[in-house]
Amino acid sequence: MDVYKAAILLIVDEKGTEKDIKPLEEVLERGGIEIIHVSQVPSVRTAISEEVFSLVRRGIDLVVTVGKLGLKSKDVTPEAIDTVLDRRIQGLEMLVLLECMKEFPDMIFSRILVGVTRRTLIMCLPEDMAKTARVMAKILPSLKKAIEELKS
Repeated sequence: MDVYKAAILLIVDEKGTEKDIKPLEEVLERGGIEIIHVSQVPSVRTAISEEVFSLVRRGIDLVVTVGKLGLKSKDVTPEAIDTVLDRRIQGLEMLVLLECMKEFPDMIFSRILVGVTRRTLIMCLPEDMAKTARVMAKILPSLKKAIEELKS
């Protein structure tokens, strides 16, 4: 069984904001995905896209951004990620959205994004770690299948 490498980026209004990412880390690690990078990134388009692209250049298999997907002006994660994507994966986006809507009643106002840059799968998830971890547990088999296809 292959072990995939992942990064988790917490998109925050200001550095130092505490978030317990353990639930998400545990789901990924139980699923055979090694977390090799965790960082906080300010909710600024260029900062987000530069951090993601640096991880893509390192050959990370999966980049998960967490937070800032709503409708407020400071919620710029999808726009930042869209600038680095080679292509979007609408089927995975729909799967993530459907599973998120089961956990998050107001998810209809969120802007889920899943895509690929080079051979890296990139996805944007909501910031409630416990609920996001439950969503990740449900979609992990599909994500791993996508990563396998990207590596082949």
